[in-house]
Amino acid sequence: MDNTQILLTILIAVNIALFFYNRNIGKQLSLDRCKYKEEINSLNGDISALCSGATGLGNHLVYVEQQNRRLYERQEQIELRDPAEREYHNAVKLIQDGADIDRLVSAGGMMRGEAELLMMLHGDNSVEKLHVASARN
Repeated sequence: MDNTQILLTILIAVNIALFFYNRNIGKQLSLDRCKYKEEINSLNGDISALCSGATGLGNHLVYVEQQNRRLYERQEQIELRDPAEREYHNAVKLIQDGADIDRLVSAGGMMRGEAELLMMLHGDNSVEKLHVASARN
């Protein structure tokens, strides 16, 4: 055997070794590619769920902002009502809390006749309280 044949035999052996090495690397790359595809699909599902959740949250936020705006507008309308009407509501609340006519007159800034009328309309046992208050005066 001469040097050419030995060199040719070595080159063939190296080529066979490289062939099997490349084949193993190709299999490993194919397995890695499948694993990465699965991971990408899983991540895409997670991203879709996050986007869907963010959309739902955005819609809910818009709804809450609309409600907040309506409540704000309603509160402003209530605040812009006639001050006399607010005084009337305060007087009714005092009556419901058990205030007598003298307290209505002093706290509500109203005349005695108005206080008596409100007491008759909104008070518990209103006729009795009216007579007791009138008897004191």
